[in-house]
Amino acid sequence: MLDNPVSEKRRSRRYELRLPVEIIQIGGQPVSVSLQTLNISSRGTLIADPEEKLRRGQSVEYRIYLPTASEGAKVYVHCLGAVVRRDATRKAAAVTLQRYEFVRASAQAAAG
Repeated sequence: MLDNPVSEKRRSRRYELRLPVEIIQIGGQPVSVSLQTLNISSRGTLIADPEEKLRRGQSVEYRIYLPTASEGAKVYVHCLGAVVRRDATRKAAAVTLQRYEFVRASAQAAAG
């Protein structure tokens, strides 16, 4: 018998990663909100959102900043998705990853 009767519905493996996220649009409106990922999969990410800026059903444009080993080019993933659920226990929002693009910005361009 299973210890947990709730079946696992996820189709993609999740990776526990804490990375900085910048929300740049919510529902088509420009914003600038800095948050952090809790986990990531090929289909979406769980974003810590203690102030509940992200609501179910909203379209979201966001950037996930990847760690760099040196002071070279900064790399981020520019993403488009939608909020599909709220996790009240973890004060987080599950956001889909419908479209994405890896972007490399030189340290000089990022500063200027």
